[in-house]
Amino acid sequence: MGGGFTLSFDRIQKDETQSYLGFYVPGLAQAGPVALDQTADPYLGGANPAYGRYRYYSSLPYPDYRTGPDASGTLILTRFDTVACIAAGTFSFTGRYAASGQTVQLTEGRFDVRFAKQ
Repeated sequence: MGGGFTLSFDRIQKDETQSYLGFYVPGLAQAGPVALDQTADPYLGGANPAYGRYRYYSSLPYPDYRTGPDASGTLILTRFDTVACIAAGTFSFTGRYAASGQTVQLTEGRFDVRFAKQ
């Protein structure tokens, strides 16, 4: 595959608040650990290093918690099957909201999903 891999999840709760969790990994070719520890700007698209991101949509402004040098984590792909289009793995990271310095921790996350090739 060799291109960038994007994994994202949206959640809408009963009270209609929403949250978003996403990862981007450039040049992904096989399963294995991915460090989430470099500065990234999701609005740049494919010109980024690997990163994790969490947003909680409750009231404006919506904080955008991202991984980077002072808020890092790991995405571990235990399965990356480009024939069956299945990705599985675990993740944990600290995300930092640049505007305030506030952090959130996401721990013991796991996923097992089908993906579409583009």
